[in-house]
Amino acid sequence: MLTIDNFDTQLAKTEVQKGRHYFDRKAVLYAEPDSKGVWQAEVEGTETYSVEVTLDKKEIADSLCDCPVEGAYCKHVIAVLFTIRQELKKPKPKPGRESKKLTIEGLLAKTTADELRQFLVQQAASDKVFASRLQLYFADKDERIDLAKQYTELIKKSIRAHSDRGFVDYRATFKLAKEIDKVIGAGQELVNKGNFRDAITVGRVVATEMMEVVKACDDSAGNIGGTVLAGMNLLHEVAKSDDLAPPLREQVYSWAAENLANKTFADYGDFDYTLLSVARTLAEKLAEPDRFLTLLDTMTNRYSDKYNSFYRDLFARRKIDFLRHLGRHTEADQLTEANLDVVAIRDKVLDQAIASGQWERAEELIQGGIELAQKLGHPGIVSHWNKRQLDVAKQRNDIPTIRRLTNQFAFNHYHFDSSYYQQWKQTFSAEEWAGEFPALVKQIEKQIEEEEKSKKRNPWFNAGDERYRRLVPLYVTEQQWPEVLKFLQSRPSLDNIIQLHPHLAARYPAEMLALYIPVLTKLGYTVSTRSEYKQLAQAIKKVKKEVAGSQPAMDALVQTLRQNNPRKPAFLEELNAIDKESTKRAKQ
Repeated sequence: MLTIDNFDTQLAKTEVQKGRHYFDRKAVLYAEPDSKGVWQAEVEGTETYSVEVTLDKKEIADSLCDCPVEGAYCKHVIAVLFTIRQELKKPKPKPGRESKKLTIEGLLAKTTADELRQFLVQQAASDKVFASRLQLYFADKDERIDLAKQYTELIKKSIRAHSDRGFVDYRATFKLAKEIDKVIGAGQELVNKGNFRDAITVGRVVATEMMEVVKACDDSAGNIGGTVLAGMNLLHEVAKSDDLAPPLREQVYSWAAENLANKTFADYGDFDYTLLSVARTLAEKLAEPDRFLTLLDTMTNRYSDKYNSFYRDLFARRKIDFLRHLGRHTEADQLTEANLDVVAIRDKVLDQAIASGQWERAEELIQGGIELAQKLGHPGIVSHWNKRQLDVAKQRNDIPTIRRLTNQFAFNHYHFDSSYYQQWKQTFSAEEWAGEFPALVKQIEKQIEEEEKSKKRNPWFNAGDERYRRLVPLYVTEQQWPEVLKFLQSRPSLDNIIQLHPHLAARYPAEMLALYIPVLTKLGYTVSTRSEYKQLAQAIKKVKKEVAGSQPAMDALVQTLRQNNPRKPAFLEELNAIDKESTKRAKQ
C-alpha cells in the first residue's frame, strides 16, 4: 500500500530523487487541501504545473499532474508528496489558540457585506473571467442574462487561452479540462439548487463547444473527450430527476435526438452511447417510449451499409433490451429472431437455450452462427462459435467433440496453445496417450514433408525450421528434455538458446555453454549500437549467473571482446559492468 509515509521507498528511485530536488529548492509554490480533502498544488518546472493528490487517511488514492510525463508519479507529484508529508507533520494548534492563518469561512465571518461587495466589484473590474463566473453563478437573479451566450463565451475564452492557432496540444488538454471542470461544477451546483433550466444550458454548451475541440486537439489522455461526456452526464442527471418539468424534458429530448440524427458526436468517440441513454431516460419520463423506438430505427437505418454493421447491431440490441424493459416480449422475440446474425444477440439466445437444457436448439444456434460467419469470411467469429460449441460439449461430456475442438485450437495455424493442448491430452488415459503422442509427432512430420514437396509452398519454407517451430513446443510441454536439447543443437541461434535457457541451463550446463560460446563470440564481431552492446552483455551475465561452470569461459570471452574493440567506449562500459556485477556477487 502506497502511503504518504512510505512513498519515497516504494516509487522509482530516480523519480524520487528528482522530486526531492524540486521539494528542496522550494519549487512547490503551494499545496493545500480543498473542501473535499483533495490536495491542490502548483510546482514550478519548465512551466508551472498543476498537481492534485487524493489521500484516504494516509493512503495515496490518486494523483494527477498536467505535465507531459505519462504516469501517476512524476517528479512534480513526488515533490508535492514531500510537501504534504511536511505539512501533515506540523503540530496542530492547541485548543483555544487561533491559527495564524484564517480559513475562508473565518475570514468571511469577519468581513462586512459592504466590504465583500466592494471586493467583488474591484475583482470583477480587473478580471473578466472572474466577472463572467460571478454573473453566471448568480444568473438566476437576473433574467436579462443570456446564460447560453455567457457560458459559450467563457468556454471559448478558455479554449483560446490553451490553444495554438486553433490546436490544443497534449499538455494543454490537462489545463483546459481543468478549466471546464469548474464549469461542470457550476452546472452541478445548479442541479443541487433545483435550477434545472440553467443546468441544462451548461450541459449542452459544454458538450457542444468541447466537441469542436475534440476535432482539433491531441487528446491522447482523453481529457477533452472526458469534458464532452461530463456535459452529457450532467444532462443525464437532470433527465433522471422526477422534478424536471415536462417542457424541459421535451427540450432536452429534442436536442439529444437532433444531435444523434445529425451525427454531431458520432465520429470522434462513443459519445452517442451516452446521448442514447439520455434520450431513453427522457422518453420514459415523458411516457412516450415509441419516440425512442423510432429514434433507434432512425439510427439503425443511418448505419444500414455493411461497413457500419457494428452500429447497426448495437442499435438492434438496444431496441430489444428496451422492448423487454417495457414488457413487450412478443415484439422483442420477433426482433431477436430477425437479428440472429448479430453475434451478441445470438449469444444471448444461446445462453438461454443452454440454461434451459435445450441442447438441440443450442447446437442449431451454434451451427447457424458458424455457417453465417464462414459465408461472410469472418474466421474470428467462426472461432468464437467453435469455443461456444466446446463449452457445450464439456457440459455434456461429449468426448469426440471435445477432442476435435481442443486439438483444433491447440494447433491453430502457426500458433501452439499449450492450454488447449493439455485439455486435449486430458481426454486420453495414460495408456492411450503413450500411443497418441508418437502418432501426433509422426503426423506433424508427415505434414511438413508434404508441404516441402508442394509446389505451392512458401519460397522461404525450410523443413528444419518448421520441425523446430512445431515440435519443440510439444517436447517442452511433455518435458522431454533430451529431445528439446537435440532440436536446439540443430538450430543454435541466440533467440532459440535464450528461449529454452530456463528449461535446459540447469539440466545440461556443459551442453548449453558449448552452444552459448560460439554464438556470443560471433555476436561480439557484429554488434554496433548501444542497445546491441547491452543485449550481449546481459546474455553474458545470464550465462555466468545461471550456467554452472561457465565463469572462466565467459571471463575469457569478455577479455577477447575488450581486446577486439578498444575504440568502442560504449561497448567497453557494458563489458566493465559485467566485471563489476561479478565482483559484487562474489563479495556477497
